Amino acid sequence: MKKQIFIVLYFLVFGCGSLLAQREKSDTFSLGSGRIIITCKSRKAISKVQEWIGSQWQNMDFTEGTNNRKKRVITYTENSNYGIWVSTFLYDKRNNIISETELCSSKIGKTRSDRMLYTYDDKNRFVSQITQNNPDNWQNFIKVIQTYDSTGHLVNSVNQLWGNGNWVNKERYVWVYKGKVIDHGNHELWSGTQWVPFIEPNYHHRHRR
Repeated sequence: MKKQIFIVLYFLVFGCGSLLAQREKSDTFSLGSGRIIITCKSRKAISKVQEWIGSQWQNMDFTEGTNNRKKRVITYTENSNYGIWVSTFLYDKRNNIISETELCSSKIGKTRSDRMLYTYDDKNRFVSQITQNNPDNWQNFIKVIQTYDSTGHLVNSVNQLWGNGNWVNKERYVWVYKGKVIDHGNHELWSGTQWVPFIEPNYHHRHRR
């Protein structure tokens, strides 16, 4: 499935944007025991995943994406045997994604909606992501904050949870560099008052004699 998504997004950015007034174009790619058929026409990429069953190709998955004049992917839709997944994207003037909304609806009737809000610093580096749910009245859920050192290395990534109207620390990752290479990293948890090292559980297995 990741290969299918990558191919569709690649065509939207590098292929379909140049087919504005041209004729429809199709390509076929192998995918294990099946195949993907990508069709581009006027800023839209449509893919079909097919499997050879019996004596013919049968559709297993359908994906559609659209882009704008600047070749930015603005919508992505996947319709499979499991359900429907729709993503919508918004961009800033620097071509960074600042909002991504996902709507998932399963075949058994379950639905889930999430919205991710992204921010960047004056050097165009990603610095935060807020994930929200409940589309009728978007509610904060998870926040990720990233910081960089004076040389531009990512040195800190903090995960926070929303609770009682405030962001509360959960965990963080800290990286130490030697030159341009990461020397070591630490995973820490928030105790309520300070950061403490995360200790991997040590599982002991009893062996029967």
